[in-house]
Amino acid sequence: MTPSDAPQPEGQRVGDLEIEQDLSYQRRAWIAERIGWSAFVLVLLAAALGLFGSGPFSRGTVADPGGALTAEFGRFCRSQSSEELRIRLGDVAATGGESHIWLERTFLDRCQIESISPEPVRMELAGDRVTYVFAHPDAVGDGDVVFHLRYQRASMHMATVGVADGSSVQFRQLIYP
Repeated sequence: MTPSDAPQPEGQRVGDLEIEQDLSYQRRAWIAERIGWSAFVLVLLAAALGLFGSGPFSRGTVADPGGALTAEFGRFCRSQSSEELRIRLGDVAATGGESHIWLERTFLDRCQIESISPEPVRMELAGDRVTYVFAHPDAVGDGDVVFHLRYQRASMHMATVGVADGSSVQFRQLIYP
């Protein structure tokens, strides 16, 4: 048998070319490629909007209707990295020359407080809350109290923060590993 007599793979004639083609495989490859590009664009869009770090949707703000309390927090945080929880106190949040801000113990179990600015005068434990007492609101400066936190583990959780008059706000955070 000579090389010219050996069986040749059968190809389809496309125009002047004789090529092998598998159109069903090619269509599946194009679909997979489009799905891959779409997933890539969605991840880039999520990152730009703040899902994985800083961006327009990475920080959240909640306020009570009475105006005594506003909390600014990170919606998407990483475990073992520093994060700020900023509590803004209204005029009605001070009682007897002191401001009282409480945090739930379940929230504090998930994080470590690295520092509080300004420094609280004292800390009180009562039930499922830890209350931080600050000197006269003028000593707080612009009315902001900043908790510098380090989250211990990945989780999705609800947190509740309140002031002595009973006003409180809730917010949800997603902590990435």
